Amino acid sequence: MLLPERFYSWQTAMALCVLAWLMSFPTVPPIQNLLVRLGWIFLIIGVGWMTTANPIQLWGLSFSPWITGILVCLFLFVSSPDQGIPRIAVISWPVIAALVAIFPASFRPDTGFQVPPIATRTRLLVLVLVNLLLTAWILFFYTLADWLVAYPGLRQENFAASTFIYPVGTVSAADDRGQQIVAQMIQELQLQVDGRTRSEVEQWLRRLQDDPAAPNQFREAVFQQLALTTPRSVKDAKFWQFELRIADPEYQVLLGTRWMGPSAMATGYLMQRTCRISFPTALPTAIADVTCVGPVNKIVESPSR
Repeated sequence: MLLPERFYSWQTAMALCVLAWLMSFPTVPPIQNLLVRLGWIFLIIGVGWMTTANPIQLWGLSFSPWITGILVCLFLFVSSPDQGIPRIAVISWPVIAALVAIFPASFRPDTGFQVPPIATRTRLLVLVLVNLLLTAWILFFYTLADWLVAYPGLRQENFAASTFIYPVGTVSAADDRGQQIVAQMIQELQLQVDGRTRSEVEQWLRRLQDDPAAPNQFREAVFQQLALTTPRSVKDAKFWQFELRIADPEYQVLLGTRWMGPSAMATGYLMQRTCRISFPTALPTAIADVTCVGPVNKIVESPSR
């Protein structure tokens, strides 16, 4: 089987592949790169030819085009073993496999390219459509993965009603985007208040309530610090609405952030925690201290009717 009965055979292509790779070892670039690429071309031709003549089947389904498609994707899109497999190779795989499957029915050595026979057109058309559907699903997978990186708040959504997304595992408190933001809000509050006198704190609180620009400055400071600890690709800041309230007894500060982005809940949800600013005495020079009580609460409000 390994020895060709004639020169024009897949065994010849495989032999040329091995010869090209052996010849590449004593050479240096760019000749070495050229020989390696030639070896890949002969390997693709040999494997495609061999699996077409001797199909690899399971449950009546031929996997030969998929195997050849893998080699074509590696040849086209992977330049170094260290870089891994880029997503373009995975996305292109079903389409290239479909083209590989169509090629034997569309090309003959004696006549060249031709329209596939009528008996195989329906099968080939179904194959192409199925592989295009698989490509669409792969693209959808990568799109969702990008969304979850850019908008981590989506990880807290409830996908129970989804027919095509199944959550794997649970999101830890450290990875909960809402909790990350509230935790950073607390740090910013402590930075502004801890160690300052009562008069300075009261002045800052009045400014937070009366100056329209103050809450935005607080918000920007929070997200600037978050950018240092989270991926730079995160761009969900515009979907988080801050809620800062100063309540009695003085001074209780309700720190909240509401998710206003895409959500399974009509009103989104609110992540909130209460902190208390206390002073040891009533003197204006008393030094402030911030303590936060209880866990971060997730509040889902019912839509108004």
